[in-house]
Amino acid sequence: MQWVKGNGNSQSHQTHNDPSQSLGWADATSQTVPQSWVDYRWLERRPANTTRVVFVRHGRSTYNDQQRFQGRSDQSVLTQQGWDTAHQTGQALRGVPFNAFYTSPLQRARQTAQAIDMEMARELNLSNCSQLVEVNLPLWEGKTYASVKSEQAKLYQKWITSPQSVSFSLNGNAWPPAQTSQRIRRLFPLQELYRQAFDFWHNVRSHHCGELLLAVAHGGSIRAAISTAIGLLPQHYHQLQQSNCGISIVDVIWKQDTLLGWLQGINQTGHLAEALPKLKHGKTGLRIIAIPSHSDRLDPLQTWLNDLPIQYCWIDSHPASRQLARHVCPHLAPVICNRQEDWCDRIHRAISQDGMASDGMALDKIAAGELATVAFVATPIHLATWLDSSLKLPSQSPLSASGFTPNTATILHVPSHGHPAIVQALNFIPLTHRSSRVDDTVWC
Repeated sequence: MQWVKGNGNSQSHQTHNDPSQSLGWADATSQTVPQSWVDYRWLERRPANTTRVVFVRHGRSTYNDQQRFQGRSDQSVLTQQGWDTAHQTGQALRGVPFNAFYTSPLQRARQTAQAIDMEMARELNLSNCSQLVEVNLPLWEGKTYASVKSEQAKLYQKWITSPQSVSFSLNGNAWPPAQTSQRIRRLFPLQELYRQAFDFWHNVRSHHCGELLLAVAHGGSIRAAISTAIGLLPQHYHQLQQSNCGISIVDVIWKQDTLLGWLQGINQTGHLAEALPKLKHGKTGLRIIAIPSHSDRLDPLQTWLNDLPIQYCWIDSHPASRQLARHVCPHLAPVICNRQEDWCDRIHRAISQDGMASDGMALDKIAAGELATVAFVATPIHLATWLDSSLKLPSQSPLSASGFTPNTATILHVPSHGHPAIVQALNFIPLTHRSSRVDDTVWC
């Protein structure tokens, strides 16, 4: 792979104290023709000397449909749905002045990138980047999830609960082939993947410092790139969701040789006309939709939340949280949850099967295998405490330190008792329904 210099055609970016303030609201119509639902041209506005990388996971693939492990297998290609959503993503990114465009060389990613490139209508070279390939799972690639779960139950469970410690013994199936010796060796997939991600950021610094990049990759390689940028440890690998054609935005700077990153958003899917990211682990357990109390677009928030199956409302004790909750969830009686130690305890009680709680959580619904959805309105500092506690991260973790943008949502899913909490989206741009589609403006 050869790294390319920026094309030099992009407009000079503007300096903003808080670039996330320009996040847009999606706009939907009843049309079924694939189209761009969100204008992402705000992406060019970022603080001076900041490098921004926009990651897109590939569209839905044949192995996704067949419930098979993909890894670095190149037998999986896009389905028709995958092609359609890739074109929608390209429409959403049209007009963004990217300096360079990279893709994993695997077919499903490259096909996605080609569809995006076609829609963006920009003279931008599409370059293969081996540092964006998926996690290496050579002994599982092509096998169904069900067969691996049954045939290698202990190893699979270890992959879910402590993926950083999983290893394989192999003798010639690693990527790339030229680096594989004939002797049997032990492969630690996440160690290899995270080294690859560090190499990616090293090359970004060398070739694209201060620029705006687009990268099409895979769920695993995007999670690793995000984690290495913000300092999130590999044991949290499965706790960041990446949907097909979901968009994640990472800003990075370098202080001497130290990489410092923060997130503008994880797993944006509003451009696909999704009210919420799809649940990857089934419609069970507890889903929390967290809204920062300093949000001020009350009517669009209320419209969006009213269309969602929200059964309960949590708030912290701040007056702004109660006021916002009354406006956006007027049909629900808010339950105060304020102390730091309450977050994990409340989630544990909500998804355990020990009976009913007296605090507004319906354990009978969850115990019956159904999904309970909660709106949670709180100040950014309490949202940070809640997120760190729920994910079992240290206080003021690099994830929560990225901040909570007003008028967006951070979405957490806990599928079952004992299952790690999953960040479905961070700073998710809600989809609002209007009678007609607005013209192409930058939402500020």
